[in-house]
Amino acid sequence: MNIGDKLVLAEGYYIWTYPDGQKQLVCSTLVKPAVKGEEYLLFLRYQKDLGAYYAVGDYQGIFDIPENNINAKGKIASVGQPNMDRYYDGEPLHFLNEIYNEAVEKYFK
Repeated sequence: MNIGDKLVLAEGYYIWTYPDGQKQLVCSTLVKPAVKGEEYLLFLRYQKDLGAYYAVGDYQGIFDIPENNINAKGKIASVGQPNMDRYYDGEPLHFLNEIYNEAVEKYFK
């Protein structure tokens, strides 16, 4: 795989349609779906039988590219700061701070 290559990314989501036609996103992860056209730092594993890649370790495998203010500050202190909105609001994700800071330091500094 090379920078710019296109790949199939498998994520644990589906859209449930109620009898009245209303739809709801149902997921088995704390991470919001990736957005087509956005850039991410991904740690992937290939699933041969599906012909697709998936993020290793769920939330530990996909990171937003940090904004300039994150690069300038160096570290984040809470999941409420920019670039942490990949994760669902209200979840107890304080443990992500350390993982995110390590990824930013290693791959974006």
